This record gives sequence, structure tokens and C-alpha cells, in this order.
Amino acid sequence: MPKMKTVAFIPARGGSKGVPGKNKKIFAGK
Repeated sequence: MPKMKTVAFIPARGGSKGVPGKNKKIFAGK
């Protein structure tokens, strides 16, 4: 399930950077 992997690594990356706005943008663009 590549979709689950992406969703699992997207929030981890956004949280690490501390940019919730960017995390939302990636999710909407995907």
C-alpha cells in the first residue's frame, strides 16, 4: 500500500520541519 506509506511519511516530515501549512499543501496536491 504505497498510499499508506506516503501518508505516514508526509506528516512525519511536516512535523519535523514544523510547517503544518506545507504538510496540508502536499496532501492537497497529491
